[in-house]
Amino acid sequence: MININMSCAVIMGHDVFFSALDFNALLKMNLLSGKTEYICKFEKEKGSQRLHVKAFGYQNRIWFIPLFGKLLACFNVDRNEMEYFEIPKRVEGRLGKDEFWLHTSEGSLRPQFFDAGKINEKKIYLIPATSDTVVILNMETNNIQSFFGVVDVDKELIGCGTVCGDKLWMAPYIGKYLISLDMKSGEIERIEYGYELGQYFGICSFENRLWFSPQKKNQILIYDINQGKFKQIDYSNTDEQYNLQRAGFSYRDIVLFNKSIYLLSGDSERIINLDKEGNYICNLDSTKEHNFGVLIRMEEQEGKLFIFSYSYGYVMSIDHKNKLKIYGRAKIEEDKFETICNDNNILVDFCNQFLDGIPEENLGLSNYIKAIMAR
Repeated sequence: MININMSCAVIMGHDVFFSALDFNALLKMNLLSGKTEYICKFEKEKGSQRLHVKAFGYQNRIWFIPLFGKLLACFNVDRNEMEYFEIPKRVEGRLGKDEFWLHTSEGSLRPQFFDAGKINEKKIYLIPATSDTVVILNMETNNIQSFFGVVDVDKELIGCGTVCGDKLWMAPYIGKYLISLDMKSGEIERIEYGYELGQYFGICSFENRLWFSPQKKNQILIYDINQGKFKQIDYSNTDEQYNLQRAGFSYRDIVLFNKSIYLLSGDSERIINLDKEGNYICNLDSTKEHNFGVLIRMEEQEGKLFIFSYSYGYVMSIDHKNKLKIYGRAKIEEDKFETICNDNNILVDFCNQFLDGIPEENLGLSNYIKAIMAR
């Protein structure tokens, strides 16, 4: 069996629709049977790896938000059709070029969006990675609203965003300001934090407070919107009951679910659960029977908190009682994968992912690919 890594996914009924991480493909995994099926390529995308950062479902359609892709893609599940939309932007920057650009044989690709999230059931916001433009997308009407000049691309690289009231709040990966955008008036406000602010890839809102994913490893940063003040919670204690050194990890994602906060570690297969005051509730670890690899995203869907594995294709969920359920991993039979490769020239893209770490002369990929494609 060939394991398929996920870049982003959406739950629709008993199916998980996902964009593959390592090659250009849309696939579907059934949660009941565990069967994974290939659907189609994203035909208008010339790239092959890490095309999308997030996906959102509305009625019978799924929207894919590009990371290293060039276009917004919308897949109609009932009609099995894909539609594409141009991304509005006015100014592009080059911050983070060494860290975030994807270097391919066809040249370097710049990221489009680092984050996206729901405003309500119909609308989503898109946080720019390298441009100045915040995008609001109405998934029902396909209308795209653009706010230009939000990001100073020479000084700021935005990592994540969250909605509180009518404002979109954005935390920087590079930069010293917390940025708010009034989505009705277009008014922009920059709030400077007295200490280092940056390297954030996770932010969420809870009761008029903004929670930042811990990056200093021993502190949680909170911003009280009503008071206009930042607050730090020390997170350096060891929890002997769970043998957890809380300061041992940095975190890539933070979400609100079931009136509490969940932290997804950037370097551990561990999920931390906190109450609204930052007190420790519990942690969820991978079991001995499973190796989840890198857990990249948490999304609330269908009344559960779903977790998707970036590197092993696992699909998991947490219910309101903090029970972790493992549905399995996305994988496909070798002969079926070979057929997909032959029909869509995917094999080269799939195999090229290994070349960065293993020299070609040790893999013999070129000869293998030629042999397979010649069948």
